[in-house]
Amino acid sequence: VEKCIGKVQYPPDDRRVMIALEPVVDNASAVSNIANVDREYQAYAVQSTMRTMVDMLAANVATTDVQPLINKTNGDVLFIDLTEAQVMSKPPSFLDLALASSFCNEMAALIAPSEDVVSSSSSLATLSKIASTTLLDELKKLRGPDLPEEIYGILQSQDIFISNPDTAAYIESKISP
Repeated sequence: VEKCIGKVQYPPDDRRVMIALEPVVDNASAVSNIANVDREYQAYAVQSTMRTMVDMLAANVATTDVQPLINKTNGDVLFIDLTEAQVMSKPPSFLDLALASSFCNEMAALIAPSEDVVSSSSSLATLSKIASTTLLDELKKLRGPDLPEEIYGILQSQDIFISNPDTAAYIESKISP
């Protein structure tokens, strides 16, 4: 994956441009699952994933077909191909909530890989605790309007997101009885 760092007109033909690119993620070090990241950087990758999820939900955006490129040597996470991303209505419609639920499920799956992968990574309990604690920190830092109550309900339905009792209590406080 490359980032465009500049463009100029092509001198003989003003209908064309030349662009300069630089790599954003080195293909040799890119993986798509946190379990494949070097163990010492898995916590950072989980935190980055949770921050991105909260930032997107706070912007009232959700997507399906989440495609991360994770640098296995430092844990940097880059989400690519957001062509399925949608701005949700306010309040969210039934279809928006289905999209948000799918999005949260896919983000959780990045952190909680299949059992055969967990043995080679940090323990699922450790990654879950990091995800839940980061979620709480990010939710408390939200600026602007709070997330819709229904979104908190979606977050509450994901065990990995509420493995920290403080996070579970905070989310519960945002949902009307």
